Amino acid sequence: MNKKNIKVYKSCLLAGFALVSLSLATGVKADQVESNSLSVSISTSNLNSVSAQSSVSSNVSAASSSAAPASENTAVSANENTNEDHSASSVTNSQQGAGVISTSAVPDSTANTNSGVASASETNLGDVDNAAVDVAKSAAVVSYEATGQVQKVTRSSAVSTTEVVSNGWSANTTGTKYFYKDGQKANGYLYDGSNWYLFKDGLRQSDVQQWAGTYYYFDHNTYLRVDNSYVKSSWGDWYLFGNDGRITTNVQQWAGTYYYFDPSTYLKVTNAYKKSSWGDWYMFGNDGRIVTGLCYWQGSYYYFDSTSFLKKTNTSVNGDTFNADGAMIDGIVKNSNSTYFVDQHNGQTETYTSYVTGDDLAAKEWIASHESGGSYTARNGVCYGRYQLNVNYYLNGNYSVVNQEKAADAYVTSRYGSWLNAKTFWLAHNWY
Repeated sequence: MNKKNIKVYKSCLLAGFALVSLSLATGVKADQVESNSLSVSISTSNLNSVSAQSSVSSNVSAASSSAAPASENTAVSANENTNEDHSASSVTNSQQGAGVISTSAVPDSTANTNSGVASASETNLGDVDNAAVDVAKSAAVVSYEATGQVQKVTRSSAVSTTEVVSNGWSANTTGTKYFYKDGQKANGYLYDGSNWYLFKDGLRQSDVQQWAGTYYYFDHNTYLRVDNSYVKSSWGDWYLFGNDGRITTNVQQWAGTYYYFDPSTYLKVTNAYKKSSWGDWYMFGNDGRIVTGLCYWQGSYYYFDSTSFLKKTNTSVNGDTFNADGAMIDGIVKNSNSTYFVDQHNGQTETYTSYVTGDDLAAKEWIASHESGGSYTARNGVCYGRYQLNVNYYLNGNYSVVNQEKAADAYVTSRYGSWLNAKTFWLAHNWY
């Protein structure tokens, strides 16, 4: 083998060794990243700092062979002059936590002393995890092998550049503020020196939050606890929070009236008769407000006192009679689109709802006035009651208010079709 061939063989051998050293250095530094998440410094730009057994001249000579035409002496000389300084630079990066990953096997100073060496390619990964770093390193190695261009990849760790405090606020590189307690990201309801906030992993919480065995609501803008407010949660349900900020249940006073909040769901109840925590029962209407006056519930009318809100029992109010349970047993209730009648017959409670309204209702009242003066007990021979119906054909011996109303509506509907038509007939014949 002649001298020229020996020199070529030596260069090829050194280049192969440099690439092996590059792969080894990358692996070693990746392990360092995984074991130290607070201070990240990855550098393969100086293989001597990673693989002590690799000779300086071998690394540089191999890189010089692949990067640019240069003599062995020039390559060795350049490495000897720059290796120590570059190594020091690598240590500085590690101390600063800059997270520099350089996949070049040629020190920067060597690259500067060799004409024809490509300028460095730099990539900033930002704040990424170790897996992303490994992928970037592998891609950089491939790029270097293909182009000979120095590859520099930087990771800026938000953790490493955040000044962690023992107690108080600290912001990371993205500007996110965390609150620390005893050196750890705070958890719980804590005072930051100005206000009280609920923290989770150092961040202030908002909306409905569970804490200390109950629930609270924290404003979305100020993060302060909300007291004495009926507020809508992020999932759409409404809840009432009391004087101390805690979510409320049972009977609660709010906005000039009273409501009932279910002890299990914390939601406001509607159309329900509920027992309070002190034992009394109250009625809550369609909008959840406590009820006073007449209220229809489960097939009967009840009357609730306007002062105590309690159900009236064994009494008469405005001509209506209520039994021991509070249900109306004798009375008339006029609504916007119907009239409810309740009466007793042979010891039984009878009810009827008439849906005669408008002009028909006016005609019905006009006929009742002309037939009996509006009396349910008026009698004229075999005709009885408010509408002077035949006791044998229409009332069948039952003279209750309910039966009179029911029989009169049925009679007029079947014979005239409406009370208005019945009135027209009456005006022409003085009877109907």
